[in-house]
Amino acid sequence: MRSPCLPLSASLLLAASLFAQTPGVTPTPPQVPGTDTSTVVVGPQALTGTVPAAYRTIFGNSNNNIPISWSPERYQQVFLGSELPKALVIKGLGFRHDQAFANYKGQTVELEITLAYTKKTPANLSTTFASNFDITKPAPVIVLPRSKFKLPDFAATKPTNPQVWQVQIPFKVPFVWTQVTGRNMLVQIRIYGNSFNNRIFTYPLDAASGTKATTTRLYGTGPTATTGSVGRNYGLVMNFLDKIVTTGSYVTFGKGCPGTGGAPGVVLPNAYVSKMGNSNNIFGVAWANQRYQQIYAGTQVGGVRVFTSHALRMRNATYTGPSQTLEIKLSSTSKTPATLTTTFSSNITSAQTTVFKKKTYKYPNMVPNTNPKKFDIAFKWDKPFIWTAKKGQSLLIEVINSSTTRGSYFVDAASGDTNVARLYATGTTATTGTKGSNFGLITKFGYTGSGSLVPVLANNGTPVLGKSFSVDLSSARANTAAGFIVGGSNTKWGSVNLPLDLTPLNAKGCKLLVAPDLITGVAVGASGTASINIPIPNQKSLIGVQWHNQFLVLDAKANGLGMAFSNGGSAKVGEQ
Repeated sequence: MRSPCLPLSASLLLAASLFAQTPGVTPTPPQVPGTDTSTVVVGPQALTGTVPAAYRTIFGNSNNNIPISWSPERYQQVFLGSELPKALVIKGLGFRHDQAFANYKGQTVELEITLAYTKKTPANLSTTFASNFDITKPAPVIVLPRSKFKLPDFAATKPTNPQVWQVQIPFKVPFVWTQVTGRNMLVQIRIYGNSFNNRIFTYPLDAASGTKATTTRLYGTGPTATTGSVGRNYGLVMNFLDKIVTTGSYVTFGKGCPGTGGAPGVVLPNAYVSKMGNSNNIFGVAWANQRYQQIYAGTQVGGVRVFTSHALRMRNATYTGPSQTLEIKLSSTSKTPATLTTTFSSNITSAQTTVFKKKTYKYPNMVPNTNPKKFDIAFKWDKPFIWTAKKGQSLLIEVINSSTTRGSYFVDAASGDTNVARLYATGTTATTGTKGSNFGLITKFGYTGSGSLVPVLANNGTPVLGKSFSVDLSSARANTAAGFIVGGSNTKWGSVNLPLDLTPLNAKGCKLLVAPDLITGVAVGASGTASINIPIPNQKSLIGVQWHNQFLVLDAKANGLGMAFSNGGSAKVGEQ
């Protein structure tokens, strides 16, 4: 007989765990079976301004959204002066993205930063903000008067190097630090608002908790709060920067206009058409002796289509492509991602089509990829599959891997998306398995039809001194030529304002987004793609140099001008 106390006990345990969680923490995503858990060993921290000092060469053991991505807030954090250099001219404040997260958007925050000497320690920081400014000579310095700062987006993959400080906020006024016994460092940050309607948004920064966290924080609601809540031995890991390191960037902008090329296809789940996934997986890919099913919400698949192929996406990693023995089947199913069962046969509610007969498939070597438009792990089917788009139907793919040895090969995947789910089990004839809700491989299904896609410009990597990156073209007409436009401006071309509407030249809907200061020709291959590799010399004079790009594709049937145009891209050279 079940005890009537169990529901109450469970509720109390849940409540206790919620209260115990440090305010502002974004829970770490649980480890998903089949994901890559390898670690990266890094060298010593180059800058000595990292505090707490225990986290100079490793990431912190927590994360937090307070104060940077919180609602209007007043925040203080104290650090031991003995952990800072004897002398340091501080020109900025650095924060790290937490290593457990990727793909979060950075908003614009309005903030003010003050640095000050204090006698307070992590053990006795007061709950009254004003009382923590207990040293007046030298006086506290407002190093950054109230201003707006755009937080950089999280990368598509989780950070692995604690030496990289993705958020570097430059000061208007430097702070001169001199180490004196009994004096510690006090940081105050006032948050006045943000571009997310002044609401909390998810942006987990690296933080430290526990005995090694030689810091304490104080936070209160509103930028003018007089008192707040203290969190002992807890706070963000910060870096007091003696210089601001320029981060290389490449951002896309604007829209292109359609041509007659591109291989028609649909990316599932739809949320990952233009962004990389937030996870990775080997199941359904290179895990030997496995039966695997994955379901995609029918509402995202689209109308009636004849699917002819599918492809997976490489991620920002390097693997040698293994050989695996695979058989792949597709079908429609009355199940949904929410109702997918743990019994394989129950999920098959209509006849399956074997689109990929049992054979050995050699995966291509994986090279680091951050371009969501590139699906380079392509499967050419033996037989097409007709999607009838019946109401209440979802798309089900089944992969039978009869290999005897698995390969180390983790592809791009989505976690937390309700439009996908999976089922997996050991054994090619398994009848039941383990369901993974809201998780699956990001897949592009190719289908027959006339091409009318908009050429897409995207980058793979960023311009950094001494390294190369590429600007890539996809969804273009196959086997033609394209022009790669390089311009110093995306607002002016001589006396002409940009963007320039090309409708008067019989190219309705097309715009010139970049000044055509230089145009380089490039061949477009059979897949409708092309790539320009750009090496950046290791010359410090290039730091901060900016330029803009756009592709034009020769496409006689696209319009009267005979050209289709891509979106634009803007580059800035950085040190990292």
